Amino acid sequence: MYDGLLQVRTGGNQLGISSSTLVVFADDVAVVTTGHTTRILEDVTNNAPAAVTEWMDRAELSLSVEKTEAIILTNKRGYERPDFRIRGTSIEIKDQIRYLGIELHRVLGFRAHIEAAASKALSTSQALSKIMPNVGGSGQQKRRLMSTVVLSKLLYAAPIWSVALVFDRNIQSILRPQRTIALRTAMAYRTVSTAAIMVVAGVVPAHLLAWERTERYEIRRDPNKAALEKEIREEVLKKWQIEWDKEVTGRWTWRFIRDAKSWFNRRSGAVDFHLTQVLTGHGCFRQYLKRMGKLDVSSCIDCQAVIDDAEHAIFVCDRWWRDRRTLEATLGQCLRPENFVELMMGSPDNWKVISKFINNLLSTREEEERIRQRR
Repeated sequence: MYDGLLQVRTGGNQLGISSSTLVVFADDVAVVTTGHTTRILEDVTNNAPAAVTEWMDRAELSLSVEKTEAIILTNKRGYERPDFRIRGTSIEIKDQIRYLGIELHRVLGFRAHIEAAASKALSTSQALSKIMPNVGGSGQQKRRLMSTVVLSKLLYAAPIWSVALVFDRNIQSILRPQRTIALRTAMAYRTVSTAAIMVVAGVVPAHLLAWERTERYEIRRDPNKAALEKEIREEVLKKWQIEWDKEVTGRWTWRFIRDAKSWFNRRSGAVDFHLTQVLTGHGCFRQYLKRMGKLDVSSCIDCQAVIDDAEHAIFVCDRWWRDRRTLEATLGQCLRPENFVELMMGSPDNWKVISKFINNLLSTREEEERIRQRR
């Protein structure tokens, strides 16, 4: 039926002076017009709806004038406001309207849309977090699957508004809900930095995913689409690596996972509550607990080392030397932060034995710390 509407001549198309176009989706009709001056814009915009209403009368359809909205998209600070009318009824000109899920603002920016999308995505992240506790619950793969719901809300129509991501403020807005769900995906403490948790959880930052969707949209009809999409994904991972290398926060995690691409593309191995503590340095380590106000001292209670952090507990503490040597004998190498992840990804068996060592060590430390705090 709407094929006939799209063929309606709305007039007003004069090169360099004015234009008029119809956009139809479901039962919504958008009249998109341009005008070199206010008077021209007013005439063109009023003529187009008149042509539309005439077609609707012939098709025995009615137009809801009271639901009709108008917005002027311009970068001009001051201009004479036009008077838009449909059959004598004045149409309200708004500063912001919502069309097909996109928040359009008069100053040609998408800040309002990004804020609205981020707010909805954050609500979804918080709701999902309630069913994804750090201890127990689903494994990482299922958590990653659930996290896609957040990304779907966050990145809706990204090819339209991704241009606004040149501003850091907008990037931070869309990273906020993604960070919330990434923390639960990797079962991490909330104190972990955004950059670090994205890498540990294996979640490409939202602003890079928005760029990727925009690039993929541009080549959607290209005969070499599949090959080009692979190239785009490679470029996304390169951009992520550059950001990760330059990042100021999460440097302990960077010692473990220097190559974000290899970690992201690994075929096996999932992180859990204890492994994430080691990779982030945020967990049952006395230096961290002191920083969080849980303890007064940061020294190791087992060997009296001055600093009890993740590096000391996993790679140095004398209490665990026997278990550590047994693990290293199995792996055939000495365990260090710099080769920890490489050894884990070496084989599924390596991942299992290292995870077992970590889980045993941290479970014991957690239980003993709980007993001490109850005294």
